[in-house]
Amino acid sequence: MIVNVRILREGDYLALTIENLSERRPSLVLGDVQKYNGRLPFGILFSRFGFANNIAPSSELSDIWAKSFFPSNIQLRSKPQLDVQLNKDYDIVFKNTKFQWQTITLVETILQLVKHLPNSRLLVGTPSNSSADLITTRLLDSGDLCPGDFIRLVSQNQIEKELIPEHLLPYCATIDISADGTSNDDMIITESGLKLKCQMKYLGRHRVTISTCSTLGNFLQMDFAKGHFTHALIDESGQCTEPEIMITITQVSRYRGQVILAGDPNQLQAVVTNRYAAENGYDLSFLERILARSPYLRTSLDIRSHVVLILA
Repeated sequence: MIVNVRILREGDYLALTIENLSERRPSLVLGDVQKYNGRLPFGILFSRFGFANNIAPSSELSDIWAKSFFPSNIQLRSKPQLDVQLNKDYDIVFKNTKFQWQTITLVETILQLVKHLPNSRLLVGTPSNSSADLITTRLLDSGDLCPGDFIRLVSQNQIEKELIPEHLLPYCATIDISADGTSNDDMIITESGLKLKCQMKYLGRHRVTISTCSTLGNFLQMDFAKGHFTHALIDESGQCTEPEIMITITQVSRYRGQVILAGDPNQLQAVVTNRYAAENGYDLSFLERILARSPYLRTSLDIRSHVVLILA
């Protein structure tokens, strides 16, 4: 929140100077609407709520929004995407091969998708950096992915405050939202392996991209090819605000994409400090909202405390 600011006229526009900001912070994009009634002084609040809700309905998914995100019935596929079975010992069996379980539901899902769907490109969104770090660590510990298969996107603020775990530095990167060919600056690799100012031509190579939902919103400004990402997986989705989730899932392929929500709707809820947002229902997560509708009602399905929803 910026208070007591002065806006000066520059030609046909009003200009606001903000001191001591990191580059492109805040990054204003289409949907960040500011209204000014001519009175002084006043304050300015930069928020991603408006951005998320403006981008979602007008995205490539707009015409299947209601059916996909708020379905009224279940339509089973004639053939499963992966014919995975459980044997009598509850081991995962695929093509007569037994696989080891991971301790985190979403990590297991990521590994199976990468292994058995060669053309998949996964966005993994979380409500917090600690959650993103944990998933990245578990993927690293699994030994099933090569270093170039996945990437953990971080913010400049995390770097400046030295909040990135040392063992994850070689797998972390920051985003340069400039379009390819418009910037002369190349990617910088530090002694620790941390990659800075990565552009689309580099980020598009990875099978799995992990970050907070809000940071993944940077991809919306990078003009990735439609259909580049095939899956969106949200960890601890009960703690994510609905706009945060929409920022991630609107980037999934319209024709072959899937959305997976993992979380516990009976534990911590999304934290919303803005009173206006809370009064208008933004403190209710998308997971909670969809579980209150058919066909996900408890009367329709036997849903336990920890749930994984797949929206095809």
